This record gives sequence, structure tokens and C-alpha cells, in this order.
Amino acid sequence: MVESGGIRPDWVVIGEPTNLQLARGQRGRMELIITVKGRAAHAAAPHRGVNAIYGAARAIVGLELLSQQLSQDAFLGRGSIAVTEISSTSSIRNAVPDRCTLYVDRRLTVGETEAKVLAELRRALSREGIDATVTISEREQVSYTGLPVAHRQVYPYWLTSLDEPLLTTAAQAADLGWNSGASPLYSPTPVSGWSGFYAGVNGGYGFGTLTREPAGGGAQTQNNSGGFALGAQAGYNLDMGGLVLGTEADLQWSSIGYTEDIPGIGSFTASVDYFGTIRGRGGYSFGQVMPYVTAGFAAGRGTASVTNGAGVTTSQSATHMGWTVGGGLEAQATENISIKAEYLYVDLGTQTYNSLPAPLGNVDVSQRFR
Repeated sequence: MVESGGIRPDWVVIGEPTNLQLARGQRGRMELIITVKGRAAHAAAPHRGVNAIYGAARAIVGLELLSQQLSQDAFLGRGSIAVTEISSTSSIRNAVPDRCTLYVDRRLTVGETEAKVLAELRRALSREGIDATVTISEREQVSYTGLPVAHRQVYPYWLTSLDEPLLTTAAQAADLGWNSGASPLYSPTPVSGWSGFYAGVNGGYGFGTLTREPAGGGAQTQNNSGGFALGAQAGYNLDMGGLVLGTEADLQWSSIGYTEDIPGIGSFTASVDYFGTIRGRGGYSFGQVMPYVTAGFAAGRGTASVTNGAGVTTSQSATHMGWTVGGGLEAQATENISIKAEYLYVDLGTQTYNSLPAPLGNVDVSQRFR
């Protein structure tokens, strides 16, 4: 990309593991090929030839001595050299080989360049009286687009100055203690995360239909009901990468009900004193906003009463059980506070209220509201 496409990047990200630490330098690397030359001869008369393997053995000793004299840097450390592979060629196995090849891995520290490395190796081989050539290994690879790319195995060392803005900025960010969760500016749990327990308060207005009929059967009377509800809820969410599943339980005081005058009897009132639900929730988060649907079990305590003309009130209470379904939209105002608008349809079913003043007697009351 640099040589053919003319790309000049400002920064390069290197995919090397650093154990979550800042790395500001790395030794370079060269892959070298040392070819030791000899002269072939029959193994029965080895003195007539020059054994390339013996020359390679002396070269290896010379490289070992050289490794102790390589440059050293206070930060990157000492350069290194290692023979990683050896091979020889001969026409047959009972012949003195005329060529032996050493593959060498050379790590570069500060101040070590390609020219310096080649010069050091050639001097070391010359001191040992070895007839050899030193070349840089080349490899050819094909990119995903099918473009063949040949490159020499030379990777210079790199070292970033301590006052480099990219390094100092990253160090300042690390000093905030992000990974520990102690930073006042950052939490490892994103503000848009929805997992965890929660609790809160709620309030609203409910309206619906209350159906009344004699317990033994008869004409039904339907009336519109309405009133306020105020309560609290608690639950747990599990955020699975956008899909949020959870459960919620709530309990509300309520004034939802209605009152009608019944000639000859007095004022009849039926209401829901309090109700609660246990529901499952499922939604999908869009950052700090989550639409969701919900459904589950509902129960409530209702009261039916009659107040006669003398001001005497007779009342009965009963427990209703049913179901609820709805949906809502929740938004995170801060990391720990959210606000939601929710619609619930609540069907508390039918319950019998016994022993109300005649002629009402026993009455079946159905409570449905939203």
C-alpha cells in the first residue's frame, strides 16, 4: 500500500498483544539466508572436497560469538541472532555436500539497520575463513484481491518518544482508571446498558368498563370507570446485545371505579382499591431508548358498597385475578435513572360481592381498565 498506492498513514495500529498495557516500541526483525559454499567429493575421499556442512558449523560458532557483541538499548534491550533452520545439498548421500544453507532470525534493537546487520555477518564469516553469501529472505503472498505481493523480510525496530502526543494522551486516558471502574469520567458499564436490577415509582390514570349483574344471572349493567393509580415497581433486565428480556412486579393504590344512583336503593359504588401485576418484558434497545412489550398475571382487591338515603353504607370486598398485556417506551435519563411511558390493559375478571342490600343481594362485578 505504501509503495504501490502511495499511502502515507499518520498512525499505524499493530495487532500485537500487550496485556492491556501501553507499548511504545518493539524490536525489529530480519530473516537472513547464509549460503556456505563447498566442493563436492566422494565420501570415501572427503579430503578431495570442501565439506559445506563443516563450514556451516564454523559459521554457527561465529554467529554465537557475534550474539554476545550485539548492540543493546536501555528500553528495547539487546539485539539477538538465532539459527532456526539448516539444510545441505549433495548429489548423493555418500558425497561431500557442496552447499549448506542456514536460515537466521535476527532481531534489531535501536541503532541496528539493514546495512549494519549485513556488514556484521559478513565480517564474522570472513574471520572464520568461510566462503559464504548472505542474502535477505523474500516471500511472495497473494492478497484477498488476487494481487501477488513480494516483500523482503526486513522489519525495522520502532520506538515512540515519551513526549509523543499519541502516547501521552493514551497514558492520560489510562491514568483515569477506566478498567477499575473508579474513574469519575468513565464506567466500564456503558450508560446504554440495560442489564441489572431496578426499582422505581409510577403514577397514572386508568379508565375502563365495569360490568355488574346479579350473581344468579340477569340483566347486565355496564358503566364507564376511571381514576388514578399510584404505586411502585421492581424488576430485572438482561441485555443480550440489544435484545432485552426481563421480569417486573408492581403494586398500585387505585381509585379506579364508578358511582351510580339506583332508585329505591341508594348510591352504588364499585372500585379497585389496589392491584398488582407480575409480568415478563421483552424489548430492543436503541442506545438509551428501548421500546418493549409486556404481559403477565394481574390481581387486585375491589370493593362494592351501597349508601342508602340515611347515609348508612354497606360494603363488601373481594379479590380479583386475571391477566394484563401492554407495551411501553423507556429512556435512560442518566446512568442510574430511566423514565418510561407504559400502556397496560388489565382484565381482573369477575368476582361475586355477597350480601349487599336488597334488591341487589349478591352481585357479580367485572373489572377491566387500561
